[in-house]
This record gives sequence, structure tokens and C-alpha cells, in this order.
Amino acid sequence: MLKAFTTTSLAALVAATFSAGALAQTQNQQQQTQNYQQEREYDSERKSYEKGGDYSDKKIVEVLGEKDRFSMFHEALEHADMKDKLNGDDSYTVFAPTDEAFERLPEGTWDEWMEDGNRDQLREVLSYHIVEERISTDDIGESRESKDTMNDGELRISQSFGSIMVNTASVSYADIEAENGYIHGIDTVLLDSQQGAGYSATE
Repeated sequence: MLKAFTTTSLAALVAATFSAGALAQTQNQQQQTQNYQQEREYDSERKSYEKGGDYSDKKIVEVLGEKDRFSMFHEALEHADMKDKLNGDDSYTVFAPTDEAFERLPEGTWDEWMEDGNRDQLREVLSYHIVEERISTDDIGESRESKDTMNDGELRISQSFGSIMVNTASVSYADIEAENGYIHGIDTVLLDSQQGAGYSATE
């Protein structure tokens, strides 16, 4: 009788210990999930880019011309005779390198692009930064998405933990809305596979 009681008690003790351990593990997993979700919410709120304003009464080129940080990109568009196209009625998204990005190009690159005989090359470079549709940050998901560019190239765009990447470039100024599209400032001059990998403003 004592032996049976002891065996029964031992079995109950083992079962209780197992249940307590399983409960503790479940609670630990739930806490980890909650912490992860809170970290993601915090990171998504802590954007790595600055939101732009609403300039929906102006065309893209005019907005670029008013922003000091895009003065070199604006100058390049003018030199490449691309202003009229971006002043049209079609919709565009421009991923515009900041002046800092252009200033970090290898020495002589900017001057070479701005030579009269290199306008075609400059158009290719600039066109790789332009998509012929409106894209705001709300349209960019976590899955990397490909977008065709004006020069028949391809950009890979994704958003994660408060950062937006365009190929190897980071968006630093987002959702500058113009009448005919969006401008997003990036920290890198992008080049397609035939032009090179790109020149970063942080290299």
C-alpha cells in the first residue's frame, strides 16, 4: 500500500514539475514575442529619414530647384535637357542624390559628366534615378521590390525597421510630394550594372 502511494505521489510530482516547466517556457516565449514586437514598433517609429512636405502646387523640377540639398541634381537635370520632361503631366518618382552624395564622387567625375560632349552619359545616370510612377513610403513594403527606371534599368527598393533602401542607397529625405510625383533624397549616386555599383555619400 505504501509502495503504491509512493509511486502515485512520485508520478504526480513529476507531472506537476513538467507542467510548471512547460508553463514557464510558454510564458518566456510569450514575453520574448512581446519584446520583439515592441522593439519593432519602436524601430518603425524611429525613422532613419526625414519626412518631406507637400508641394502639390509645383512640379518636381521646381521643387528640386528650391531645395538647397538637391542643387547639383537640379543643375545636372538642366544640363542634360531633362527639365521639360519632368515638368510634364506624367507621374514620376525621383530618387535624388543630395549634394553631399555628388561631392563624394571620385575626383573629376562630376566635371566629366558636365562636359557638353557627355550629355548622353549624364542622361543615362540621371534617368537611372527616375521611375515613371508615383511611389510614396506607404507604397514600399518590407519585401524587396523591383522598379523599372526611365533608362530601362532596375531599382531594388525595400523598407525595414524604419529605413528605406534603394539598391545600396539609404533614403534620408522621403515623401517630398510635388504635383506630378514624389522626390526621395538618397545618400548615394546610383549607377546601374553597366555604369558601376554607385558612389556613397558615406564612403
